[in-house]
Order: sequence, then structure tokens, then C-alpha cells
Amino acid sequence: MVRFVDEHTVVANDYSGIEVSKRFKDRFYGVLGDSGLDVLPVPYHPVNKRVDGLWVALGCYINFLQVDKKIFMPTFDNKVEDDTAQARFEEIFGSGNVIPVPSKDVAMGGGVLNCLTWEEMNP
Repeated sequence: MVRFVDEHTVVANDYSGIEVSKRFKDRFYGVLGDSGLDVLPVPYHPVNKRVDGLWVALGCYINFLQVDKKIFMPTFDNKVEDDTAQARFEEIFGSGNVIPVPSKDVAMGGGVLNCLTWEEMNP
């Protein structure tokens, strides 16, 4: 839902084009705004579908992988949405820093690039 860009700025899913309650939107953006953070919305096009009981992550562009200044941005075989997301990410992170990665198959498992790179920490 939210990822830090720097200590004063976050990217956040853009809920304006999808059907979620006004109360959720008001609380979500209100909390972020009240925190003093600059909020940069990024495209979010979720699909209302489950596979083996898990929600798929199609359209979840915020689940990108960041390595230094490079952003590995998931794409989902939807040219219009993918191109719009890439343009927005290039505005935020710089055009030479955004690398599109076909991720449709991975997203069917409920996560995308950020999820794939998590390391489990055992105590």
C-alpha cells in the first residue's frame, strides 16, 4: 500500500480509480497526510480474483523491487496500464532507473517482486 522513497516521501497506491469506501480513502490518505509525509500516488489496478484461496497481486505496481537507485517494476501484460505505471515511476525515480519486469505469473501467487525478495529472519 505504501513504500518509502526517502525519509519525507512515500509512494502509495492510487485508490481513486477503484471501488473502495470513502471512509477507507479518507483514513488512508488522512493518516499519511497527517504524518507530514509527501504522498505520491502510483497506479493500482487490482483484480478481484483468488487462486488457491489467496488474492492475486495483478495490478499491484507498488510491489516493486528497489536495488540502490534502480526500480524493478512489475508489469502484468496490460500495455495501457503497464505503460501508465512506467511513466509514473519514471517521473518519480528517473527514466533511466525504471526497469519493467514481466510479473503476471508471479502475481498469480499473491505477491510480486518485493515479496519474492524478502528474507525470513529466524531468531
